[in-house]
Amino acid sequence: MGQKVHPLGFRLGINQKHQNYWHVRRHYFSIWVQDAIFIRKYLEHIFIEMGLINIEIRRIHFEFSNIDILIHLANPNMLLYSKFPALANTPKKERTLISQLNALTNDLIVRLQNYYKKRYLPIPPKIFFNIKLQPEPNSFISANIIAQNLVNDLEKRKHFKKALTDVVEKAKSAGIKGIKIKLSGRINGIDKARIINYQWGAVPLHTLRAKIDYSQKSAKTIYGLFGVKVWVFHGESLTKLNNL
Repeated sequence: MGQKVHPLGFRLGINQKHQNYWHVRRHYFSIWVQDAIFIRKYLEHIFIEMGLINIEIRRIHFEFSNIDILIHLANPNMLLYSKFPALANTPKKERTLISQLNALTNDLIVRLQNYYKKRYLPIPPKIFFNIKLQPEPNSFISANIIAQNLVNDLEKRKHFKKALTDVVEKAKSAGIKGIKIKLSGRINGIDKARIINYQWGAVPLHTLRAKIDYSQKSAKTIYGLFGVKVWVFHGESLTKLNNL
């Protein structure tokens, strides 16, 4: 059985930044890890259709729980048309990005407090969220965007070869150096699952200075779950990483 290394964790501190930033005492660390997982799942559920690229979470001491969240999106303006219950209460004519973010923040605070109660964790006296949206105009160089587009095509019963060709052509026109895609599952409804690999350009996974973006998702189709893995090569980085 092969032992695989995660391409992002392999390059942390070299050309890949951390997605969580904090320094905390030992007995709070496990709580903050659970917080981060809960917050990410909540935000991914809301922003997945808006071209979610990345979520960065920064926070300070537990007693003064300031949580700064930076969300990189392809289409942040789609938040105005969100159908999420907490955001859909305001009439469409009165919606602004600020009002939607305020509603999102209030709902997230309530859900996080309930999350603490259900797991009998100590609830911080006050929780402050500072959520910012960062638009990314050239979003199709992101592995998350490519993987999500491929998942959407497969779930719409588009032929896998056509879906692969379309996403790769868009990624090539966006300026990537190389791409590798792996599909696994009962593709085209065959009885036995198989793995299909597609690669264009160079994708040097063993080179630490290579800037690799990676995403892993699953597509729910009438034939079952399809595994989708995407590696994107953005060139080599020879400058020192600023991880702040």
